[in-house]
Amino acid sequence: MKRLVSIFLYILLFGAGWAIGAQGYRNAAGWSALSSIERLMYTSGYSEGYIRGSLEGSIVAAGLLAEKNKGLTTTLGKIDPAKLERLQLSMRAQAGTGRNQHMNTIEVQKGIDTFYGDFRNQSICWYDAFKFSAMALNGDTPTEKELSDARESGAKNCLSLEK
Repeated sequence: MKRLVSIFLYILLFGAGWAIGAQGYRNAAGWSALSSIERLMYTSGYSEGYIRGSLEGSIVAAGLLAEKNKGLTTTLGKIDPAKLERLQLSMRAQAGTGRNQHMNTIEVQKGIDTFYGDFRNQSICWYDAFKFSAMALNGDTPTEKELSDARESGAKNCLSLEK
């Protein structure tokens, strides 16, 4: 029970921090308005939260699978294996367990700066820019479809500091 409460608090803390932080920094316009140290701190906080959330989530998922293995295989069987592999690659890159396990926050921040340097990526949500930058640092270039989908989604859903 203590473990579940601890996990819940981690998730709640991460969610609150992400929700507050994401209010103004959701795309390139908000990102470019930040100072270099603010970018570094934001990236560091997000990365730490992502790592903790991934680890705690995998612990919970492993426990649930061990306790109740009924019906889960049919649900998981519906996932396209290629999409699942891409998702796993992305998650490992963001959690720092991908091919480049020695990447640091400064490298990711610079990757995001470079990513937003391409005018086509200006509308992409920050968390997608983080994901694509982490993937690139691990040698996994995002596909054109992934970029196109992120651009379209970001144009509709991401906020900026501009009024």
